[in-house]
Amino acid sequence: LKLNHKLYKSLIDEKINAVELRGATDKLIRQDARHDLDKNKLEAIVATTIFDEGVDIPNLRQLILAYGGRSLIKTDQRVGRGLRRKTSGLNTAVIVDFIHYGNKHLHTHSLVRLKRYLEEENYDLFLVHPAQHSATVRRMLKDRAQLLEELPGIEYYKRLSLPTASQAVVTAAAVA
Repeated sequence: LKLNHKLYKSLIDEKINAVELRGATDKLIRQDARHDLDKNKLEAIVATTIFDEGVDIPNLRQLILAYGGRSLIKTDQRVGRGLRRKTSGLNTAVIVDFIHYGNKHLHTHSLVRLKRYLEEENYDLFLVHPAQHSATVRRMLKDRAQLLEELPGIEYYKRLSLPTASQAVVTAAAVA
């Protein structure tokens, strides 16, 4: 919950219209937030696992996965939220996932998810700040990911609006 709140605060600090939702949040507030996101009245929702199942947000374009899970089913469900058929435009989504280094269990979970992303040929993969990552991660992504010193520029995101097949953009960032 602390990480969710930190992400929420950073969005607010950047003047992004966002809400923070968790299990204790009133159901009507959660429904209003989903509705506002669909109607482009809200730019971001920072949510706990309450959005893992039974939630349909077809216009979702970006997803930040700040969790330590290793369940491939849950990873596929979460990424799938971003790749659902959109009401307009392409089925593209930017997925930001973190490789955790400060805890061996979270690190193992990160590697499980990374292997899953590598299985998907239609995913564009980026490794941000490659020098901050372990040799294992750099080796795994060597022939598959673009190495970046910062997140992709605006031209890349503009390209996502061109007519192509469904795809995800997975960005791996390091967390100590």
